[in-house]
Amino acid sequence: MHKTKVTILGIVQTMGMRDQIKAVADGLGVCGTVENLRDGSVLVVCEAERADIEEMVRQIRSGAELAVIEDALVEEGPPATGMEGLEIIRGDSAEVLLCVWPSCARAMVTALNVMRQGQAQTNETPARMEQGQEELRRGQT
Repeated sequence: MHKTKVTILGIVQTMGMRDQIKAVADGLGVCGTVENLRDGSVLVVCEAERADIEEMVRQIRSGAELAVIEDALVEEGPPATGMEGLEIIRGDSAEVLLCVWPSCARAMVTALNVMRQGQAQTNETPARMEQGQEELRRGQT
């Protein structure tokens, strides 16, 4: 067994990523810690067999529902020291929000623009219906 550091990059904080990682790690018997970093990434320091760590990374990538994972950097370290379980290290919520705000803000603006486009199309439909009804009325008289 080796100690391994996995850094998950992308829009990965405030998305339930640490809880997802803990669930996957617990299922595979991977031990260590997971925490949010100031740069917006998530860091996993873990101990397990190489195959279990590779499987953990695969499951994290494929199971990310809300997060947008751009990359997962895996660095193998020294021999294991006997960690037990996977602990979520919780930091200052305000600090995390300041770290992830720019990427979340971009995602929110994109979603808002898509919603506005849909709303504009929806608003056009009643006006067109009223116009068609008026044309029918004029044609009948």
